[in-house]
Amino acid sequence: MNKEFFLKCWVDADFAGLYGKEPEVDPKSVKSRYGYVIEFGGAPLLWKSQLISEICLSTTHAEYVGLTNAMRTLIPLRNLIVDTIEQMKIEFNDEPEIICEVFEDNQSAYLLATNQQLSVRTKYFCVKYHFFWQFVYHEEKNPEGWLHIGKCSTDLMNADYMTKGLVRVKFETNRKRVQGW
Repeated sequence: MNKEFFLKCWVDADFAGLYGKEPEVDPKSVKSRYGYVIEFGGAPLLWKSQLISEICLSTTHAEYVGLTNAMRTLIPLRNLIVDTIEQMKIEFNDEPEIICEVFEDNQSAYLLATNQQLSVRTKYFCVKYHFFWQFVYHEEKNPEGWLHIGKCSTDLMNADYMTKGLVRVKFETNRKRVQGW
């Protein structure tokens, strides 16, 4: 039996996407939206789209909040899959491996999550958002990490249609890539 199980997650955010579309006096008009799609074995398993409860001060902030919220779902989900495989007592030639990949299209959020270095502009994220760093694979800092975060082109961001309205062609391309139709 195949010993590799692929768990993939695409995360996206739209910074202040309602600004100019909602009345300026409505606090929701400056809120950002995040979305993610988690795929297991090539099929979408979980997805979410939500306004961020706080007002983000930058695109990096919005993307990183989205990444963190996706990690709050992905980490326990991976643990559940590992426990389920153990409980099922399926015979494998080797120890089963859960290959967990997260795709981020924002360069700053990607670098913050993978390099794990705070700057003057990002140190305020520390209290709420860095809990997942202990699981992130890094060749030098954490070679035992099982969470691989990779860059993703915006054109291939499966969570893109979870955060903003897209023109029909882009929407249908995104939907076909994620849902198969």
